[in-house]
Amino acid sequence: MLGGLAIAGPILFHLIRRSPEKRQDFSSLMFLEPDPPVFSKRSRISHWLLLLLRCLVILLLSLAFARPFLRTDDRVVAPGGLVTHWMIVVDRSASMNRDGVDDAVARSLREALDGSRPGDLALLAAFDGDFEILADWQPVESSTTTSAFDALIRQTPAGFGSTRLGPSLVQAAQIMDDRMAETGSRGSQVAGHIVLISDFQKGAQLDSVQGFEWNELVDVALVSVGSEAPPNAGLALLESDRPGFLRVQVSNDAENLNESFQVVMTGQTSGNVEPQTGEESDAGAAPNEKSYPVRVPAGSSRVISIPMDSTDWANGQLELRGEDSSNFDNTVYWAGSRVGNFNIRTFGLGDENASGTMAFFLQRAFGADESMPVDITPLDSISDLVAGAQYFLIGAGLQDLPDLDDLRQRLEQGVDFLWLPRSPQEFNAVRTALALGTGVEPDQENDGDGTATATATVPVMTSPVTVENSRSMVLLEEIDWTHPVFQPFRDPQFSNFSKVGFYRYLKLPASWVEPAGGRVVASLEGDSPWLVEFVVGDGRLWIMTSGWESGESVLARSSKFLPVLLSLAQSTGAWRSGSSQYSIGDAWKPFESDVALRTPDGRSIEVAAGESFPGLEIPGLVTVAGPRGEYAIPVNLDPRESLCSPSAVAQLETLGVPLNPVDVEERDSEQARAAAELAATKKDTEVESAQKNWKWVVAIVAAILILETWLAGWTSRRQAAIPAGESTV
Repeated sequence: MLGGLAIAGPILFHLIRRSPEKRQDFSSLMFLEPDPPVFSKRSRISHWLLLLLRCLVILLLSLAFARPFLRTDDRVVAPGGLVTHWMIVVDRSASMNRDGVDDAVARSLREALDGSRPGDLALLAAFDGDFEILADWQPVESSTTTSAFDALIRQTPAGFGSTRLGPSLVQAAQIMDDRMAETGSRGSQVAGHIVLISDFQKGAQLDSVQGFEWNELVDVALVSVGSEAPPNAGLALLESDRPGFLRVQVSNDAENLNESFQVVMTGQTSGNVEPQTGEESDAGAAPNEKSYPVRVPAGSSRVISIPMDSTDWANGQLELRGEDSSNFDNTVYWAGSRVGNFNIRTFGLGDENASGTMAFFLQRAFGADESMPVDITPLDSISDLVAGAQYFLIGAGLQDLPDLDDLRQRLEQGVDFLWLPRSPQEFNAVRTALALGTGVEPDQENDGDGTATATATVPVMTSPVTVENSRSMVLLEEIDWTHPVFQPFRDPQFSNFSKVGFYRYLKLPASWVEPAGGRVVASLEGDSPWLVEFVVGDGRLWIMTSGWESGESVLARSSKFLPVLLSLAQSTGAWRSGSSQYSIGDAWKPFESDVALRTPDGRSIEVAAGESFPGLEIPGLVTVAGPRGEYAIPVNLDPRESLCSPSAVAQLETLGVPLNPVDVEERDSEQARAAAELAATKKDTEVESAQKNWKWVVAIVAAILILETWLAGWTSRRQAAIPAGESTV
């Protein structure tokens, strides 16, 4: 409304007296100094109607910008007052298995609905790695609701999943928002309280919380039950850095008075249920055990390596023994064999026994480490691949394959393929057969005999593909460090590729890649792509324009050869980064054939090739029986579950979680007032949008401006018609 002050403009303009346009100089006045005109009482406003019209235009424009509306009688009134939504979210992760925690959860659950009133609604949910609603929204009926929730929680004991606290809290807030929006749309004032019952242990995952936009009518109450649990010491199995050794980490809480522990190793042979008898390592150890003492000060952790070369155990378990009242994380399972972890299928790479071929270097690069279970098998035909299974394909000389038409189908099914074209003829033939970048199946159009005619749909290259032979070594000039293949090399100590050089390579026009739907991951000097990625269905095709054959490059002799291939393979399902274990909830997939699984709790599960087993809910050894024999898969807790110090509360506060006020009545009063104001503002906005009175105001302004223009012209003509000597002010 400050725009209304502009009304002073027309008034000032009407009071300003302009000097006469004509000027006559007299010689008798040339020696006198000019004096400014003096306004007398005759200085007054002459055209009152014009002034009023112009002032009215200013006022009406200010009114239009204010978007006026007429309030209706159906204002938002909350029937029965404020409707409060109570969401009780209980942590059921592995760390909640500690002694005394369940009793604390029961007490907190009974107190969670204190302050609720008739008409309020409540929901009960639980989380670990997943979020689950145990009881949907229902009216709060004092002790009846509390007893029902208590019974549901007792039927849902703590499991062995990880503490995904952040994602679960965000999911709870989103469910709360949806419910409050639904209730508020029916004319009720709403507020939401999330009561989170957890131990808030240090290893809780808090991702997704930062940056989340919280509803201003929702707050969170954090009820910590971890402080009542005794201190904890835990055992975790780490990735081994040396073949023949197991690496384990022993962690100890800051408040734990005990510092002396023993790591006891128990083993068994492959396929046997009973452990094999081993040598005693100290007095008091059982014949099938090996014991290793370890001292871990309070609030710290230690990593020890346990040798396995003195035993023929294929798998087994490690147990932490000592004064520790929380035993949920004191046992881990291990397996020495990781059969079927990595399947590589090749064609056109040459004889693996012939020095200098790509097959020769590939076999020795992966076979040099006996702890890396790799199955490298050359193929004669694409049809030899089992449908639905996962592989990492590496091939060259594709024009010699009799079933090239099946390759795109395999790619679309999810097979990832590293292709090393050897000639321009091979490149052009294969890119046409795969219809790279077109999204068109090669067999959608044919000549009547089944011959594909997709050439016209393939993006045209501005320059031909050629083979370049350089006397000097050509280096990598540009690398996309954001791509998953090269992300592990972003650190300056690993990013030096100056010793990786090439002498022979296929020169592709870089301008063709992006229009064809590809992505250049790395380029050679002269803007020639070296590694290009295409997405074909569920699979990916990587084109490497220069391989690692002797005389072609020095890639196979560089330290980057195996890391680059592993980084390529890590994004495929055929390679799990050499993992020696799985965590609770991790999916597992057989590679080539149907297998039978025997879980630690005695269940038998058939899993078909290419299908995923959704993972286990309890730790232990899973026995896999297939055509290649039996082997074990160890499934363990998330190591972060052993970090039980309650430190996540302070982190949640810094991440912007709206923690609830202490005074419940004051909080409810403020939320009721905020809800009423928000509802009133929303209603006013809807009424104003429906009425749109500002349009009528603008129409009136337009009419007044037309009238004012005509009146001003008429006044000017009348003023000009007044005889000389007469004047009006």
